[in-house]
Amino acid sequence: MGAESEIKTTGQNPDGGEIPVRAIERLKFITFFLNGEYYAVDIKKVFEIVIMPEITLVPNTPFYIMGVINLRGNIIQIIDMRLKLAMPFKKYDEKTCIIIVKAGGATVGIVVDRVMEVISELSDRIEETPALGLKVDTIYIDGIVKNSGKTIFILNFDRVFRDVEHSGQANVTR
Repeated sequence: MGAESEIKTTGQNPDGGEIPVRAIERLKFITFFLNGEYYAVDIKKVFEIVIMPEITLVPNTPFYIMGVINLRGNIIQIIDMRLKLAMPFKKYDEKTCIIIVKAGGATVGIVVDRVMEVISELSDRIEETPALGLKVDTIYIDGIVKNSGKTIFILNFDRVFRDVEHSGQANVTR
């Protein structure tokens, strides 16, 4: 994850000897809004954020692949995160944008409802993912953090896009 710095701490046991304590990292995330929930991705995975351009449809691709864009001469596959994560489709509006990320060995663009902000959290504040009650398969979530009164789910894009390759081939087509 996007470690900014490392804070090393030690404790002391009753006889005065040091007790090693795990290192705490400061991590940075880009947060975004999707289907009424807040999500985050490690900032090291993000290349840039793009306002919704025209997307060129590509036939015989999985239902969640919206097509491709030409970004300064690079062809980038565009994936609707709502559809990839089994959420209902939402018509794109002026807040909809694309986050260009490195995921599953490929550079892809993910369509999100709205990009929120960059947050910085200490690694020890990230909680484990509960097994029940989430809108997203927990295998895709690395952890949960509370920030400014919001619960934010940290997505693991390598797991989310394990089946996505540059060719765009997968087992479900539209």
